[in-house]
Parts: sequence; structure tokens; C-alpha cells
Amino acid sequence: MTILGELVPSSGKIRHSGRISYSSQTAWIMPGTIRDNILFGLTYDEYRYKSVVKACQLEE
Repeated sequence: MTILGELVPSSGKIRHSGRISYSSQTAWIMPGTIRDNILFGLTYDEYRYKSVVKACQLEE
């Protein structure tokens, strides 16, 4: 909300150039494992799976 200008930062400054848009969404997760949610019914591909885990910063 701060970056949208709807909340004053408690310290420091926020700078941005150009326009900012916000689209809210409801977070959801399917019942099952994280792996099930990543694969979403697709066949397991180790390279692709590890790439997604890394891109989403889900590594330990």
C-alpha cells in the first residue's frame, strides 16, 4: 500500500518512475503437497520442477 501512495512509510523513502498498477487476487493452494501444486497434474520433469522451485524462492 505504501508503494501505491496509500500508506506513509514508517521510515525512509520510496521512489519509482512511471506508473504503478495493482491487481488484487485471492491466494489459494490445492490440497496436497507443494510439488502437487507446482505440477498441477502434469508429469514430473525434474529440471522444470527445480527451476520453478528456484524461481519462486522455495529452496531451503
